[in-house]
Amino acid sequence: MDSERIIKFVLAIYKITEKFPKDEPLKLILKKNSCNLLEDYFLYFFQKNDNNLNNLIKGKILAFYNLFLIAEKQNWVDKRNFEILKKELLKIKDSLNIVSPYKNPVNKKNLKEPLLKKDDSTQREERCQKILQILEEKESIKPADLQIIFPNITKRTIRRDLRYLYETKKIIRVGEKNNIVYKLNRTIMVGQNNNLMGTNMS
Repeated sequence: MDSERIIKFVLAIYKITEKFPKDEPLKLILKKNSCNLLEDYFLYFFQKNDNNLNNLIKGKILAFYNLFLIAEKQNWVDKRNFEILKKELLKIKDSLNIVSPYKNPVNKKNLKEPLLKKDDSTQREERCQKILQILEEKESIKPADLQIIFPNITKRTIRRDLRYLYETKKIIRVGEKNNIVYKLNRTIMVGQNNNLMGTNMS
């Protein structure tokens, strides 16, 4: 486990985003995502390479690549900063034995290659699909409700599933503390159904 590398990565995110405009939302998003990635990175090693956590980190690495692409197009800082961050992110990925998001992540011609390749339908993916189906019918749901639906799944795993769906913008979170409920992110879902997310970003 290369803990020093990911800590330096988070510090670099903080340093570079300080050059973003003061009220730019991407500034906070990158900082928050880097801290979440740091947390999951350490959990991954202390929980004996949990497969669910492995997939969650895959999603976060993909999110970082897309966020970097958005940020570097704004010309707030030298684009070389983002090239360095991408390379560091790959090194973090390698330490986790996670499949590379792109064959050549620095080459924008390869950005259409997906990070999450189809595998043997993991249990996490099946649960997430079930959660989305439930939300189509119930409008909203609490983690406690899912514990009844998935009696053999721990509370921690359910919360991780919800966090994964939230981080990938498939669901939204409403409320605070013990009153939090989850709902479908219908803006994203409608956009996907109308193929609005297939725009070529290169």
